[in-house]
Amino acid sequence: WDGAMADGERSREELLAENEGLQEELVLIRSREELLHRNFEALKVRESRYAIAARASKLGFWDYNFRTHQLFLDEGFYVLLGYQPAELVGNIDFWISRIHPEDREQVDELLMKCIKCHELSFECECRCRDKKGNFKWLLSWGRLIRDVSGEPLRLVGTSLDLTPRKT
Repeated sequence: WDGAMADGERSREELLAENEGLQEELVLIRSREELLHRNFEALKVRESRYAIAARASKLGFWDYNFRTHQLFLDEGFYVLLGYQPAELVGNIDFWISRIHPEDREQVDELLMKCIKCHELSFECECRCRDKKGNFKWLLSWGRLIRDVSGEPLRLVGTSLDLTPRKT
């Protein structure tokens, strides 16, 4: 071999340099993978703490999306009203139908005040019908999240059963 290379062939030095660059990229990828793994493990720990605290507090968590009209309810919320998660759909109309007729106007007013007055928090005490048809007193706190233009995006909060204190 006379050292001449055919078109398209690379020299040993070029291949070694490329290999070194690939080795550096591999080290960087492994480093990022380790960081992702540590972050994932930390997230699992935080999620576990949240789940334990949620069960201990006997709060129901909810999240309403104004754009999609989807309502997320966590397991604790279902328990408040005596349901299993598979029994209810994340539908805001169903939730509204559970509010005592005498309390609906107040709930609407408080919600509209929160939205129109650009308030960040929502607090409401009302009666809601449980699975057995009985009314339970719920105290709900929420936080309104707006998009960059100031439009309501989500209302996220918790609900607590006040019935034992009311009766």
